[in-house]
Amino acid sequence: MTPKQFKTYLWLIELLDENPGISLKEINDAWIKNRDLSKGVTMNRKSFYRYRDDLKNTLGLNIICDNHTNYGYRIKNNDGLWNNSIHKWMVTTISIGNQLKDCVGLSDRIILEDMPSGEKWLLRIIRAMKENRRIEITYRRYGNKESWKAVVSPYFLKVYNKRWYLFGKIDKEKLYTLPLDRMLEVEVTDKVFEVDDKFNAEDYFKDMYGIFRDDKSRKQKVVLRAFGDEYYYLNDLPLHHSQKAVNFGDGFVDFELNLHITKELTGFILSRGKRLKVISPKKYAQEIEEEKG
Repeated sequence: MTPKQFKTYLWLIELLDENPGISLKEINDAWIKNRDLSKGVTMNRKSFYRYRDDLKNTLGLNIICDNHTNYGYRIKNNDGLWNNSIHKWMVTTISIGNQLKDCVGLSDRIILEDMPSGEKWLLRIIRAMKENRRIEITYRRYGNKESWKAVVSPYFLKVYNKRWYLFGKIDKEKLYTLPLDRMLEVEVTDKVFEVDDKFNAEDYFKDMYGIFRDDKSRKQKVVLRAFGDEYYYLNDLPLHHSQKAVNFGDGFVDFELNLHITKELTGFILSRGKRLKVISPKKYAQEIEEEKG
């Protein structure tokens, strides 16, 4: 898919999102006005239908002609676009990427963060996931000089702290967490596997913070006390969907979370220094204070 096609699809999504029930004539009028895309050439019905089919095949967006709006066009599953995390990520990425390309003159005023090189395996792994095929990876852990090979059933991918992670099974039971930037080689095999129908990636993480799951831990209530401006940080960027403010004091706010305690949660709390304190459970609070020294 070319950059121009990406821009065209994004433009059409935004137009239909903002103007549900818009007619083909109105779509064409808006298209003509956008000379960067149209170059003054009309979007005919055949071209529109091709774009509509492409959006359905790539993003799962169903653009329909609605007789309730004088046969105007709208996105039938528009809510799904923003509720589905991968759709939202794709559209946002395309949107920002295209806008940045048009801001060449601002290149010294827009600073981006790099993702590790593991992203080069993404398309290969996604293809394997789509076909339910196992992959053979050559992998090297941090601090190890030697690499090892394994055949993995790729279950799902997740981005966390600027890194791509693959979650997959090497044996029949355990789900391994494998950062893509530690993979030296990835090959798609002819071996197929079946994903458990009851497995849900979002449910896998719903009771935890971070990327590494500890199946031996139990979900529990954790109360964090945020001092000063730390309240605004946690309020705007909640650590977990269960987070809620439960107590307002003089210069502090207590937040309650119900989740598994993970090393990523501990790392985050320690990184905030004196701005964040664990109130309960008491054992965890003591561990954090000992770590802080």
